[in-house]
Amino acid sequence: MSDSVIFDTHRFVKHMTEAGMASPVAEALAEEQVQLLEHKLATKTDLALIQAKIEELHAATKMDIELSRAATATDIANIQREIERSKNDLTWRLLGILIAIAGLIIAAIKLL
Repeated sequence: MSDSVIFDTHRFVKHMTEAGMASPVAEALAEEQVQLLEHKLATKTDLALIQAKIEELHAATKMDIELSRAATATDIANIQREIERSKNDLTWRLLGILIAIAGLIIAAIKLL
């Protein structure tokens, strides 16, 4: 099956001349119509190529999204580890400060 559009120029010219149009004008219109149909319309092949490209882009986009999700999950895990390290560091610093305060209080009591 051909992808070309079938346009009956003879029928078109006959119909236009019967409607009162001059034959040379009807023939010129028929030729322009053929040019328009042959060069400006998408064929089934064109549509199939476009569909294939859309599917290719869709697959690439899905892959990019999955890669982004994996990278985001890795980033979140790294941030959670850093938060945990910061919490531990802060806990030890506060413990050190509490021990220092306790030492100061004990020293102050002994001086009194």
